[in-house]
Amino acid sequence: MAYTFTGTSSADTFVAGDPTGGTATGLGAADQLTGNTGNDTLYGNAGADTLDGGASGKDVIFGGSDNDNIIAGSGANLLYGNAGADTITAGDGNNTIVGGDDSTDGGDAITFGNGKDLVFGNGGADTIQGGTGASTVVGGAGDDFIGLTGPATGGDFIYGNKGNDTISVGAGNNTITGGADDDFIITGTGNDLIYGNLGADTIFASNGNNSIFGGDDSTDGADYITAGTGNDLITGNGGNDTIFGGGGRDTLVGGAGNDTVVAGDGKNWLFGNQGDDLIDGSAAGAANAETITGGQGNDTILGGAGNDALYGNLGNDSISTNGGADTVLGGEGADTVSFDPTNTTADAPDYWQDLVFGTDKLDVNGTIFAAGNVATVAGGDVTAAASNAMAAVAGASGATGTDQVAATFAFGGQSYLVVQQDANQTYDAGTDILVNVTGSTGTVTKTDFV
Repeated sequence: MAYTFTGTSSADTFVAGDPTGGTATGLGAADQLTGNTGNDTLYGNAGADTLDGGASGKDVIFGGSDNDNIIAGSGANLLYGNAGADTITAGDGNNTIVGGDDSTDGGDAITFGNGKDLVFGNGGADTIQGGTGASTVVGGAGDDFIGLTGPATGGDFIYGNKGNDTISVGAGNNTITGGADDDFIITGTGNDLIYGNLGADTIFASNGNNSIFGGDDSTDGADYITAGTGNDLITGNGGNDTIFGGGGRDTLVGGAGNDTVVAGDGKNWLFGNQGDDLIDGSAAGAANAETITGGQGNDTILGGAGNDALYGNLGNDSISTNGGADTVLGGEGADTVSFDPTNTTADAPDYWQDLVFGTDKLDVNGTIFAAGNVATVAGGDVTAAASNAMAAVAGASGATGTDQVAATFAFGGQSYLVVQQDANQTYDAGTDILVNVTGSTGTVTKTDFV
């Protein structure tokens, strides 16, 4: 037969002897109510109560007002802390746990086991810790700490909600949303979906294939985002964001604001979007060709060692190729490009698609003594033609062997620019700069070089 106990206004102690379950109600003061192995229902009401549902059973426990201590076993329990700063400990069942009533509640300490739990911290600066089940956790109002071990399969759903929350989760393919304010989020090795939402968020994702969105829109705060060696998709959205992609084949988008976007060694796709962005793909090796786009604003773009496509788009951009046979499209504005001839040849040079002599600049190693166009150049191949073009400019200007010269010339239906980078006026692949400038406008002069 199910038990029934109702306490007094004093501090009552009750231990259920009936394993079939029942109801125990405290009225006032600090009560100690303990259930048995059945389905227990415990009400603490007023006072700092200790309510223990027992080792098993599907228990329902209400703390009531004040700072209560609630303990439940391995069943699928329903636990309410209600008002006050409560301590709630649940076992490995699939529990539903509600720390407080509303946003004015105290800071609760909630711990649960390895079941599939549904947990709401609600008001106060809550501490919520859980195990390996695929759980749903909502921090609520206040600066919450949420730390979950994470499941081996599936994933947790975590929502920090309001406040400067700290969210840490280990295993699993998790979905994490920071919510309002400045959140700190760290994840494990799964393929996580992470939303910082509003505020200046700090996000550290590990080596899974993660999708990370720093903010909601263009009005968001400045986020700091770091990912590991997976193939990540990261968008900063609003604010002056800092994004580190790590290794892997990443897609990184700065969004609105003056962003810093840095990729690791991979075939990356990088887009600064709005603002004066620094977009750094220089860690990529020769085997990894990147696509980097500045977008709006005066951007700084650093390519890698591979055969990259580098697009400045709008604004006065600064572009450095850093080796490889790269394709450059500066876009609108007065752009400055620095070509690194490493791993280029006469048959595979760099290519600047929209060079405007007199507006755009080439950043070269040294000072150009003379530059000019050679209308007719001899040579059986591009290498010979480039050498002859430099010699023609040097002869016309009186340059000595150590004076650096530059020349434009046409060969095989293409237009080229060659820039001397050593102490001779003979084109040396991998040392001297050779750029296909087919489609360029204007005439080269030494003022085009910085």
